[in-house]
Amino acid sequence: MKALGYPVTWRTRCFISGGCGQTVFAHTNGYGDFVLFDRLGYPWLIHGCYSLRFLEQEYESISERRIIPQALNQYRKAEDPNPQAPKPKPIILEPNNIKKIFPIRYAEKKNIEITGYIQDHFKKHAEKEMAKMMALQKREFIDKIDKRLDQITIVSSELKSYTAYINLDRGKIKNKDIIAARLQTRKLILSPGDYIFLCDDFVIFSK
Repeated sequence: MKALGYPVTWRTRCFISGGCGQTVFAHTNGYGDFVLFDRLGYPWLIHGCYSLRFLEQEYESISERRIIPQALNQYRKAEDPNPQAPKPKPIILEPNNIKKIFPIRYAEKKNIEITGYIQDHFKKHAEKEMAKMMALQKREFIDKIDKRLDQITIVSSELKSYTAYINLDRGKIKNKDIIAARLQTRKLILSPGDYIFLCDDFVIFSK
């Protein structure tokens, strides 16, 4: 897929070569990587044609993905007006254009589901934060994050960034990987007005 320069999620039809043509949800990180979902939200069901796109192409190299971007133009003319290809927009993917979302904004909401790309990730970042805390605050913080000692920042299709504590021992990740995640909001009682995001459920889509 062509690099758009910004992340976006849109409703379209399956455009995998030889695919089914059914309505799906596509997401790209803006850097050329993409994934197709049957529907948005947990548990992020990946569209079958996307999962099987290489099985009939063993003779081709990975770089020769049989994707048909031209098909997007065909689907724009389809009778169903909902499937839409992303339209170019005047956005430059720079820090000034990305809005940081603070956990307190979702204090009353248990779960938040987002799809985006990994902007940054840091192993054992929680240990640095604990070094700045008083004894009781540290104890509460440890109780809240449990084994989620790492930190990750996700930028969504709406150019909103979410920073959460996470356990990254489940596998290797790298910046710009596409990720679908469910975040939880937790209040730190001994730090008045302070909330944190926690992430347990996530799926990484890397090259």
